[in-house]
Amino acid sequence: MSTEVQEVDMASAAMQKFVPTDTAIAEMSERYLPLQIKGIDDTKGLKAVHSARMIVRNHRLRVEKVRKELKAESLACSGFDSRPSF
Repeated sequence: MSTEVQEVDMASAAMQKFVPTDTAIAEMSERYLPLQIKGIDDTKGLKAVHSARMIVRNHRLRVEKVRKELKAESLACSGFDSRPSF
């Protein structure tokens, strides 16, 4: 029973790393979805959209980095992917 509690605690701790992400995604969608480039001469719109894309990209890459770290920890414990598959 103590191993189940420990596994649940580890899972909830891992999920806490993603909780701010949900809030950030909601804020970014509210702020950046209305942005548009109105035409070929709209340099102000282009800069705003590009800046927004880079912010979203950086956030996505940070989430992916955390996911890889969490996956590496679980793979190290289980050893599932350490054997070659035939």
